[in-house]
Amino acid sequence: MNFFKRFFRKKRLADYLILLSRRTSRNFQIDIYRNGQVDMQIGRQRLLKNFGLDFDDPKGFSVFLTFNQEKIGNEANYQRFKDSSLYRISNNIKTDLLGETFIINTSSDFIEIIDLVNKIQTEVYQYNSDTLFAFKYIKHGSSNG
Repeated sequence: MNFFKRFFRKKRLADYLILLSRRTSRNFQIDIYRNGQVDMQIGRQRLLKNFGLDFDDPKGFSVFLTFNQEKIGNEANYQRFKDSSLYRISNNIKTDLLGETFIINTSSDFIEIIDLVNKIQTEVYQYNSDTLFAFKYIKHGSSNG
């Protein structure tokens, strides 16, 4: 019976972020989906080295936002992002024919990452209490930090 309780227990995004803020050696990726497309991705800052990028805090979180013409509402989302305070704290890490990718780094403090994700969801993508979204957690292994 205990197996079934653990297997069928539902987790919220915040539950994963709290857990991951405590397990700082775990490398991961969380994709947040809405309307069949990825709105943002979250991972450890140390994973940036895989892209040849520098990072401040190997245990901290990075949030990736990609804007391209294939996405529904792309132009409006991109404009809201550029008009927000989030744009000023982000780094444009890639610009190509498919669009632009920005990254926002934050600490491993779960309150800070939850607040950042909520701010992105509401200010950029206009999530509200009725917005349905899903997320996918992918474990990439562990690191000594």
